[in-house]
Amino acid sequence: MVSSSCKKLSRLELIYSVNSRFIKELKEVNESLIPQDCLVYLEKGHKNDTIYRTQDSQADSKLSMLLKHSLALLEVCSQAGETVTDLDSYQLLIRMLGDHTDKDSNNNITGKAGKDISSTSLQNPTDPDATYRKKYGDNTGYVVNVVEAFNDVTGGIITN
Repeated sequence: MVSSSCKKLSRLELIYSVNSRFIKELKEVNESLIPQDCLVYLEKGHKNDTIYRTQDSQADSKLSMLLKHSLALLEVCSQAGETVTDLDSYQLLIRMLGDHTDKDSNNNITGKAGKDISSTSLQNPTDPDATYRKKYGDNTGYVVNVVEAFNDVTGGIITN
């Protein structure tokens, strides 16, 4: 079975990673756009405290907090101009919100139930093309395309 080149992310870590990646790029472009609540992503050790030291009972509240940060970033930066909206990390933020959230009857954003998330949704920000699918039985895995080029001199080499 072939897997993505990076580890499988939990939903909490996925949202955190997308937010963090965007905030770090935003710091380089226009630090004043970073909402006050999101400055903690720039602190050393914040990721460990947020993800790895989270107890099961805290997971839902942390997920809600991370989604609020995502929405705050989107709201502040959506009108910031092409310098910000053209960033790959901004596009990942939009994709993640579209793939992993829903609006309820009061127009509040909530996380989608696991079964409602598409197999083509964003699985990992460092490998945005990675997808998963259910195959026969209980097998679930990433789908990967491999390109191998051949010639008479060097033989075969995987090129992509």
